[in-house]
Amino acid sequence: EITTLSDVRRLAYSGIHPNAVHLLNRDIRALKNVKNQDARVTKLASILNLRMQDLRTKNLDAAYSTYYGKHLNSATLRAYGDLLEKISEGGRLSQSADKFLIETMERAETGKKRVIAGFPAGYIFAHKTGTQHARVCDFGIMRKIEGDKRVVIAACTRNIASLTKAEHVLKSVGEAVYKSGLFKAGL
Repeated sequence: EITTLSDVRRLAYSGIHPNAVHLLNRDIRALKNVKNQDARVTKLASILNLRMQDLRTKNLDAAYSTYYGKHLNSATLRAYGDLLEKISEGGRLSQSADKFLIETMERAETGKKRVIAGFPAGYIFAHKTGTQHARVCDFGIMRKIEGDKRVVIAACTRNIASLTKAEHVLKSVGEAVYKSGLFKAGL
C-alpha cells in the first residue's frame, strides 16, 4: 500500500498515540522542526492536547519500528531492483514513459553524497533517494555518460547514528560497484 509522506508521519506517530492520525500538515511540519526525539514526543503530546502519561510510548524509535512492521510504502531491495531493471530495459511502462521516468530520475538533486559519490566523473545515476527515521536509501540505474551499459543499484542503511554516516556507507557501496569492474569492456 502506498501512502502520502504526510500519512507516513501520521501513521508512525500513531504508534505514540492513535489521535496522531488526525495531525494537520502544519502539525507535521512543526514536529519535523524539533530535532531532539524526546522533545518531539513532548511536542506531539502538546499538539494533541495530551498528558505524557496518555501516550502509548515516549520513544520515537519504537513508534517507527511499529510503523515499519506494517510494510507500508516499502518493498524488498530485490523487488525495487527488479522494477528498475525492467524500467531500464524499457519493458515496464510505455517506451516514452520509461524514457521520461529515467530522464526525471537523472535530474534528481538529492543524494549527491550517496551512491554517486563513489563513482568518478563521467557517470550518471538515474535515482530516487529515500530518507526516513533510521532509514537512508538510494535506488537507481548507473551508466557512463558515454556508453550503453547500465547497472541497477538498490541500497539502504538502517539504524546508523547519523545521516552523514549513512551517506558515507552508501558512497562505499558506489565505490565497491565501481571497483568491481562491471563497467569495463567485456563484462
